[in-house]
Amino acid sequence: YYIDSNLGISQGDTLVHIEASFKNPETSSPGQQTFYGRFVNWSAIDNREPLSTHFASRYIGGGASTNTDFVVWRDPKVNQGAFPCGTLPSWYPLAQEQIVVFDEQEHPQVFEPLPNDPPFPGAAQRTRVDGPSLPVLPTFGWASLDLNTTVPAAGGNPPEDPGTAQAWMTTVMTSGAVSVGFDAIHLDSACAPSHAVLGPP
Repeated sequence: YYIDSNLGISQGDTLVHIEASFKNPETSSPGQQTFYGRFVNWSAIDNREPLSTHFASRYIGGGASTNTDFVVWRDPKVNQGAFPCGTLPSWYPLAQEQIVVFDEQEHPQVFEPLPNDPPFPGAAQRTRVDGPSLPVLPTFGWASLDLNTTVPAAGGNPPEDPGTAQAWMTTVMTSGAVSVGFDAIHLDSACAPSHAVLGPP
């Protein structure tokens, strides 16, 4: 649940579903990407399937009362402990392979992040579509987010494909007093990540 006591609103969505299998080579072979990979030294002993790396979602915009937020969790691939206030963890900020925004006629806009300001830099964030770090031209449309990235602090992990980065994304759309939340569409799995990058139109 997301509760905003100042505005007197709450929003919610479903929890993440994760399967486990000790028989599936994708979730039982050392070196494979698994959900708890960074906590079990990429041994696959957790047997948990990883999440997706590439997502798609509809969005609406157009003003202060009509907007869309992408709520994104990302795996930094580093077993992070506490760190002092005013400092940043070694893996921050997280980049992405590509973000493409499409208008209602399917015209693509390849999004170029602002220097040193990627739209989803942390392990968890709520990013406004057409906000400061995710400015887009089409007011209405859908976005394709390939959140795969290498993380220098993680070294060559996960061993199977260091460029793979599991994530989770939900969408919150608000129009006036009406708000809905839903899972973004999963376009792949970290077991078989999609590294397809679109060229210019």
